[in-house]
Amino acid sequence: MVPVIGFIGTAKNTGKTTALSATMAAAVERGKRVVVTGIGYDGEVIDNLTELPKPRLHFPAGTFVATASVFLENSEARIEKVKSSHITNALGEMILGRVVKEGKLVIAGPPTRQGLAHILPCLRDEGDLVLVDGSISRLVPLMESDAVVVTTGAARNTDLDVLAYEAKGIDAAFHLPRCNASEIQSLQAEQVTLIGSDFTESLPTNSLLSERQWQLVDRFLDRDLRFVYVPGVLLPQAFVKWTEQFRDKKTSIEFVVEDPASVLAGINPALVLDAIGAARSTRVRLSCRRPVPLLSLLINPFYPKEKSRGHSYEAAYVDANLLRSRIDSGVNVPVVNVLHDGISELLDAMLRVKPS
Repeated sequence: MVPVIGFIGTAKNTGKTTALSATMAAAVERGKRVVVTGIGYDGEVIDNLTELPKPRLHFPAGTFVATASVFLENSEARIEKVKSSHITNALGEMILGRVVKEGKLVIAGPPTRQGLAHILPCLRDEGDLVLVDGSISRLVPLMESDAVVVTTGAARNTDLDVLAYEAKGIDAAFHLPRCNASEIQSLQAEQVTLIGSDFTESLPTNSLLSERQWQLVDRFLDRDLRFVYVPGVLLPQAFVKWTEQFRDKKTSIEFVVEDPASVLAGINPALVLDAIGAARSTRVRLSCRRPVPLLSLLINPFYPKEKSRGHSYEAAYVDANLLRSRIDSGVNVPVVNVLHDGISELLDAMLRVKPS
């Protein structure tokens, strides 16, 4: 099977487009067939806030793209239609095409996890490597990937301590231990499911967000509750508050999220560290049913700096070496500055990924 790699940008201007373009070019140079699609539509040529130009994806000849057909007619790249996907989004039918003349092109792929899962077999049939363009705000569909890379940098936050702590939280979410319990791995559930020694109960929700939803879990605490499976969102700050009641408990409970997106769906990725810390200080465990490997954190020292009042911006940079050292000190994956380090080693890692 062909590996599918998701690209997750934590903010605009963190280097995701640059990394995607570099990956495509390097893979094509090696003779690999590359297929690219995206989660939804991100078509700005100029950043709407800063009015600075945004880099666009450049497609070498020979690559394949899955995008809305409306973008093929007026693109810089010339595309030869290969097949229809029979999937539509807000911009029309998605088609799979082959780039016969290199150039820039807008990609608008399936906006949902179900849509991406549906089209991936078609994309795998045409290539040696599938790349999916996404973001932290469109994270859930990217969990269909076999592995991901995350881009971050000064455009997200120029405070390097804050940025490093967030990166550590992202890394921790993607390194949650896999729950191998047969009761969990065999489960087919779309709702929060509670499993005890002699019972399995479903709650009328797929996430644990509000106090009222957590109170539903409380009702089962005196029934030898062993597992709480959460297919949707587990809000880290709510989890931390709930675990406080377990500091003096002798029983243990394991909360199992479906994938890393379940704990990263909040506003601040750093809150994942609070959740993991709360679990370690009690007899509550936090694990993942379907981990998704994180291959690398990509860093970009660039950020748009406001020149004066009136929303005028200019390009600015933090110290690239300091940025790297701060991020690198808290994570367990390679930290790469694509413009400085190149993409070759990361591409090697992508091609070694074993599809799930």
